[in-house]
Amino acid sequence: MFKKILVALDGSKLADRTLDFALDLATKYSAEIVLISVFDAPSVSLVAPGIVFAPTSTVKYLEELRVFHEKVLSEALKKVKNVEAGVKVSKNWCKGGQLKG
Repeated sequence: MFKKILVALDGSKLADRTLDFALDLATKYSAEIVLISVFDAPSVSLVAPGIVFAPTSTVKYLEELRVFHEKVLSEALKKVKNVEAGVKVSKNWCKGGQLKG
């Protein structure tokens, strides 16, 4: 019935419970789980109108945001592999419409 199950993660407890449910479904139907975390960072023009380059604090914020979402994905990936070794799983994250592998 299911071939791929997309699980959106944001680090919340609700998303973690959703992952548990998806894992049950994936095990039952031999489906693949695709983990994704999406964030839309503010543009430079929104943060600092008229400035061509982002201020250091904005660059630091964006990097911290990326690291947070990568950590969320990595922890979910470990959870899936620890709970059910037979389930195929992949991860991606998306920043401002650009998919990263």
